[in-house]
Formats: sequence, structure tokens, C-alpha cells
Amino acid sequence: MEGSRKPHRFHTTAHASPVDVEVGDLRSRGGESLKTTIVSLTEDTIRFLVEGVDTAFTNALRRTMVSEVPTMTIEDIFYFDNSSLVPDEILANRIGFTPLKTDLDSYVLPEDCDCEAELGCPKCRAVLTMDTESTG
Repeated sequence: MEGSRKPHRFHTTAHASPVDVEVGDLRSRGGESLKTTIVSLTEDTIRFLVEGVDTAFTNALRRTMVSEVPTMTIEDIFYFDNSSLVPDEILANRIGFTPLKTDLDSYVLPEDCDCEAELGCPKCRAVLTMDTESTG
């Protein structure tokens, strides 16, 4: 830390736990069967088309996917100097919702790591640094 500047710490809660979902015979409010078509499927993405449901159902499906699909995100944010117009809390919230691509074979979850450090160790944490300036 430079000089007398002290970091401001914010904690975000944008990560989720894995969940298993079984879909049975779903029907819309009008009684039509739900029809899904997988448009494309890769190792880490899926595009699909849902027919026979209303907007409320698709919005609920979207919310479930956002909240229940496991992702790695930034959990602790330390600010040393924020001279922008956006408050630290708002930046922390937005940064916390940014998913990070992670090699799960080499990463150890903090709750499974045998280190006892408050902020973790190189096996169970990643340190990212951002240094930006406004040009306008």
C-alpha cells in the first residue's frame, strides 16, 4: 500500500452451488406440451429454443440458470483509490457478477483447501489487479 491510503474491502456474493434439475412432463397454462430444441451444444455452452410457454416461465428459467449454474466470480475487492463517479459498492457489485473462466482441475475450492490463511493461498485463490484511468 502506498503512503497512508488504506484499501476499502467489499464482499460480493455472486457465486452459486451446483444443482441437479429434473424436468418431467411440463405443460403450459393452456395445456400445450413444452417443446425444447437444442440449437447448439459445446463443452461449456448450450443454445436452446423453448416453445409452448409464456414469458413468465422463460424468465423464471433464466433466473434459475443465472442463480444455480456454478460459476467462479470475484469475491473480495480491495479499493486503494477510486476517483470515478461510480461508488465503490456499485463497482463491487458489478465486478462480482462477472464470471471467470476457470480450470477446475487445477483449482482447489477454499473450503476444501488445507491452508488456514484468511485470504487463501495460491492453490485456492486467484489475485487479479486492475489499474485504470479515465481519459475523458
